[in-house]
Amino acid sequence: MTAQDAPPKYERARLAGGWEAAHAGPVAEAKQSAQQAAAGSGKPWTLEADKQTRAILEDFPARSVKAETLAKYRADYDRLRTRGVSPLEAATTPAHWQRLRTACRYCMAEDVRRWRAASERARKAGDLDAAQRLTTEAHRLAVALDGWFCQPRTRLTWAAKAQALAKQGKRPPSKSRRRDTPPAPDLAVAALLFPATKGGPPVRGDTLAARHAERLALLALTGLRPAEMMAGVRIRATDLDGRPMLQVEIKGAKVDNARGHHTRTLLVEAAGPAAEALRAAAEARGGVFTLATSQADYRSLNRALARHRLSCYSFRHALGSDLKAWITDPATAKPKTAANIAAQAMGHRSTESLAFYGTRAGSRKGGRPPIWAVSATEADLIREKSPAYRRSRRLPLVSFPARGSAPPPPAPKQQPAPRARVLPKPKPPGF
Repeated sequence: MTAQDAPPKYERARLAGGWEAAHAGPVAEAKQSAQQAAAGSGKPWTLEADKQTRAILEDFPARSVKAETLAKYRADYDRLRTRGVSPLEAATTPAHWQRLRTACRYCMAEDVRRWRAASERARKAGDLDAAQRLTTEAHRLAVALDGWFCQPRTRLTWAAKAQALAKQGKRPPSKSRRRDTPPAPDLAVAALLFPATKGGPPVRGDTLAARHAERLALLALTGLRPAEMMAGVRIRATDLDGRPMLQVEIKGAKVDNARGHHTRTLLVEAAGPAAEALRAAAEARGGVFTLATSQADYRSLNRALARHRLSCYSFRHALGSDLKAWITDPATAKPKTAANIAAQAMGHRSTESLAFYGTRAGSRKGGRPPIWAVSATEADLIREKSPAYRRSRRLPLVSFPARGSAPPPPAPKQQPAPRARVLPKPKPPGF
């Protein structure tokens, strides 16, 4: 078949396979309703079907998306149609469900509009049979769209799937990296560049380990963003009161007038194999060097980490966990000051941003060489959100523990005594 003989794109969006079976009942009911409405007028039932289609499309207004976003939507949508499953059946996490739901809603609505536009062209050309066939296909797909995303009785929701799994004693699988704790810096290279199965062959052996050893050590020690790693990181061997140190200069990735730091510098004690290896690498190159990372390096490292259900960003969550544990530790003398330092270390300009990284319970509690000092170009602009702002955004905060003795338990609330019901007075006769 040549390109000229290929069917139009809308012809490939026909409701078929598993989707056709799933919507057979609602489609038949909608068709019967349109036929009954058209019985008295003597006009084709497809005119009433098109009215139903237009009414459904009013709930799905057209919107413009970027070409890259549209390509992702279409890829997800085509996979769902090929498998014949709903977006809810294919979704594995709430975020995955939202992605598939959005892609499906958008593509189904656009395909309905394509069918209707093709029908209108056929009608203007005088081909009424083709116009009716195209209107029927648009109506069928519109009914499916309405059933999945609008009708209360059949609408797809993640809550329904979560409840069904709970009744079976199952929990929805999660792909979140926030609670996945990567190995400590000194174990990162050995643990992550080889297969998770015991005794398995190495992943491209020593070549991969040698390629990414310095990057892994840097990620584990500083928790920097992947984009910051790809911007180039300056590492210097230095000393502080006779202690060997690493001075790590990071160019901020998320920087504008309200957030981030253009540059932040971390002073990390060169204790442990990972930090000592980076210091030795700096000394071998004259005391300072810039660790460069290309897109190919980043993809290669992320693929190696993915075998262990981790990513480069997992180390950032690990640093967040350790900083949360440090801030909320009763031994920390000035938690407010500690929160400011933690914000600088993470590259944030707000102390509240740390709430979205890691968990206090996930801290390794001592498995990381200490960070002795942090400086940032916009350190004087670090702010704390007002309570009203936090409530409006519903931000999960890092709470500071009380110092000294534990606070007394709250007094029980006094329940008001029940009041006697006041019955209305009877009205005089005649009212």
